[in-house]
Amino acid sequence: MAYKPKVDFEPYHTWIDKSYAPDLKNDVIVTFRVTPAEGFSIEEVAGGIA
Repeated sequence: MAYKPKVDFEPYHTWIDKSYAPDLKNDVIVTFRVTPAEGFSIEEVAGGIA
């Protein structure tokens, strides 16, 4: 059975600009490793981290 949150969440995945290219001299670049919980897409999880 998929997880159903009790409240609606903001659509964080809509904040992600997949065409963005970081400025290697001025942007802070980090790496996260995540596994989405059942019922969540990788885009939703990545948006929440971002």
